[in-house]
Amino acid sequence: MTNNPFPNLPSYQLPSADPNIMSGDLNLKYWIILTIQEYENKDLYDFLDKIMQAIGVNNGTDSMVAILNQTELLSLATMLENTESPKTVISFGLTSHQLGLSVPYMPQELFYLRDHRFLFCDNLKSLKTDANRKRALWDSLQLLK
Repeated sequence: MTNNPFPNLPSYQLPSADPNIMSGDLNLKYWIILTIQEYENKDLYDFLDKIMQAIGVNNGTDSMVAILNQTELLSLATMLENTESPKTVISFGLTSHQLGLSVPYMPQELFYLRDHRFLFCDNLKSLKTDANRKRALWDSLQLLK
């Protein structure tokens, strides 16, 4: 980040078009977005694998995985504009604001926007330990099959 030439004014970060860490092809149908803290936690990443397997998706071969740090902003709309087919975007532990979207944050609630399906979820740690959140996620996942 460049230095703010106006130290008395607030400085903001613009969303990036691409995440710093990404694996998989952008043309895959499923996009998974999570924080680096959860990605690096083996127990939580294994839990993510179980979640995705519940809808028949294999991380790494059937999905693109994007990793963000907690303060990073992403321009998801820009990324989606450059794709050829509708995507299913599932994010964990990130707000719609962090993804560059002006939509209400409704955790574990599936919604559609411009031919794409979105599912914003609570962080994996909360989902793993809270039966009510896990049930709400499961119900939404069934709609993705």
